[in-house]
Order: sequence, then structure tokens, then C-alpha cells
Amino acid sequence: LAGRPVAMLTPARCPAVAPCRASWVTFRRVRRNAGQARAARRSPVAVAVPVSIHKMDEDASAPTVIRAPPGSRIYFAYGSNVNTKTFTGTRGIVPAASYPVVLRGYRLVFNVPGLPFVEPAFASVKKVSRDVDAQKKENTTNEDEFDVYENETHGVAYVVTETQWKAILRSETSYVCEDVVGEVYTSYQSEKTMIEATTLTFPDVDVGGVTLLPSRRYLDLLKEGASEWTLDAGWVNYLTRKVQAYDSNLTPGKAAGAAVAAMSFAPLVLSAAPFVAAAAAAKAFEKTANSFDTNSTENISEEIVEAAVAEGFRTLGTVTWRVHNVLWAPLFGSGGNNDE
Repeated sequence: LAGRPVAMLTPARCPAVAPCRASWVTFRRVRRNAGQARAARRSPVAVAVPVSIHKMDEDASAPTVIRAPPGSRIYFAYGSNVNTKTFTGTRGIVPAASYPVVLRGYRLVFNVPGLPFVEPAFASVKKVSRDVDAQKKENTTNEDEFDVYENETHGVAYVVTETQWKAILRSETSYVCEDVVGEVYTSYQSEKTMIEATTLTFPDVDVGGVTLLPSRRYLDLLKEGASEWTLDAGWVNYLTRKVQAYDSNLTPGKAAGAAVAAMSFAPLVLSAAPFVAAAAAAKAFEKTANSFDTNSTENISEEIVEAAVAEGFRTLGTVTWRVHNVLWAPLFGSGGNNDE
């Protein structure tokens, strides 16, 4: 602050002396913040903010790399959070900067189990094994136009505060943080630029071998977000033509199954509560024991709670899909995909 005039706390600025003026200033600030949120939802753009930009090595021809500034995180989103209707509208998060990014070596998957017949699955990303990738190329005689998207994921990297990052983690229960390096779209940078970010992955859950599809509502959010950010045209086509959505109206049985699943969800949660609680307690115990082994005490209470909640959520998913496989599927057909 050296060299800058310091604003004195005059009566006009003091809420105790001028409450009406203070209320009006607060009102204008709230209106301004709301306007910023609406603007972000209307026109997503990459906003220039102070970020840490470095060369990846001493070679002048090497690509630059963007890193999060102190006190911030860069979050790579690929699912419904790409859509500002969800990220800014529903979650209320206005990022400091946003970059359309391609993350190579990861493919989009729908392995996060939801409610059968209603919201069967949500998105995650999975690292592609190089051996598997090479084998696929060898076995492919007629290359499909969408094959490239089995090995890369397109999305948006958001620069967010630590507080916003914690809010994101709370909304994405059971996901696991993974550090990644993506490439910023050339339309947003004049030269090749990489970006270091954290994305969220989801470990596979036992759903009895059922292939899970996203609901049409959920998939539409991904397609809208991709179009909104003008992501790669091939990626938009991939989401539109290659990724299949679950059709709850395909048969009368599926429609009936959706009604039964919705009505049964609360009783199912209560019935699964002992299993969920046991799994959460076991995970909390494991996390506590590991903290003593590593002599790590910083934020350990918060980490234990997060780990327990995540394990409980995964256990609930397993129980729900076992009920589906044993009771609902034989009566109504699959609640995870379009098989009858």
C-alpha cells in the first residue's frame, strides 16, 4: 500500500454513523455481483487474470505453462460443470478465469452410479493405458471418426479460489482429485500453452456388470456446455452422435421402473443405512490410522469426514444397483441402459 492514498473512515463510510448510505452501498454491491454472475452465464469467455506463466524448460521454443496463482486452484471440468448454467447458475461459482482445454490421455466415461431408471450415471474421466491405446490402433482396420475421442477429453479449466474449490468438492461427493496437464485451445492463446490443473475422477463401483448410460437431461447439459464454449466441433459431434443417452420412455416397463425407483429411494436409503454407516466408519478408521503412520495432522479431521462420506456414498450406490439387478431389472428391464 506504500505510496497509495489511504481511505479514511469518514462518517460517510462508517456504517455506524451512516447506516442508510452503508445499506445503499451494500445493495449496489449485491446488484453488481449478481450482474457479473448473469454476464458469466450469458457469455463465457477466457478472462485475463494474474496467473503464473512459465516456460516448461529453458528452451525458448518449449510451450508455456499456466499455473494457479497463490491462494487459487485451476479446476478442469468435463461434465455438467462445463455448462455455466450449472457451474455459475446452480453452484453459484464465478471463476476468475476460464480456458477451453483438451486433456489428452483421458477418456470420458459414465461410471458414477446414480438412481436406476431416473439418472443412471454421471460423468468421470479415466486415464487411458498406453498399451490399451496401442492395441486398439492395431486392431482398428476402418478408423472411426470418433476414435480420437476415446483418448482425449475436452472441457474447461477454471481458475477458482480455495473457498470455491472446497464448494466444488462438496458438490462432487466421492470423486478423487487428480493432477493433470492439459493444452489450452489455440484460439485462446497465440502460442502453444499447457495448463496445470486438478480434475476429479471416480473409482469404478461394483454395479453387477451393468453398462451405465447418462440420462438425456444430463447429457444435454454436456452438449450445451460444449457448444457454449465453442469446444472442438468433433467433440460436440461425439457427444451428440456417439454417446448414447438412457431412454426412460423406451418401454412401458422402464417408465414404470422410474416411478418405482423414485418412490423407493427414501426407503432404500434407510435400509442401506447400516451398510453405509459401517463402510464410512471403516474408511474413517483407515484414514485415521494412516494419518498416525505419516505423522500428518493438518486438516486431518476434515479429510477423515470427507473420506467417510465418500465411502458411504459409494456403498449406497453398490446397494442400490444390487437391488436393481435382483428386483427391478427382472420386472421392468434395465434401469442403467437401453437393453430390454
